[in-house]
Amino acid sequence: MRSSLVYPQAGKEDSLVLQRKNRKVKNLAHGDKIKVIGFVCGVVILLVLGSLIYAWSSLKIIHIGYKMADALKERKNLMETNERLKIELVTLKSPDRIEALAVQKLGMRTPKSGEFVIVK
Repeated sequence: MRSSLVYPQAGKEDSLVLQRKNRKVKNLAHGDKIKVIGFVCGVVILLVLGSLIYAWSSLKIIHIGYKMADALKERKNLMETNERLKIELVTLKSPDRIEALAVQKLGMRTPKSGEFVIVK
């Protein structure tokens, strides 16, 4: 059995309309491709920048750690030097040492009673 429906034949105008619609679809598809490529490039750029910032901050933290270790080592050395200098100061101020130097190098002696005067 044949169908009783009659299909109109596509004319020139109909084919031009279809061609225009196809071009719009192709153009939209091309525009979408560009948008996707742009989005992917943007994401890649953000990831690279994020990685660079992360690497820079990690290196900065390591550098600061080394500086802090050096500062702590220097502080320890300075504290040890300070303790040695305090001991040396106490030793140099010792009355026994001063008396020995006065007798040996300056030829002084301990005064006998009546050789000294108390000044008020």
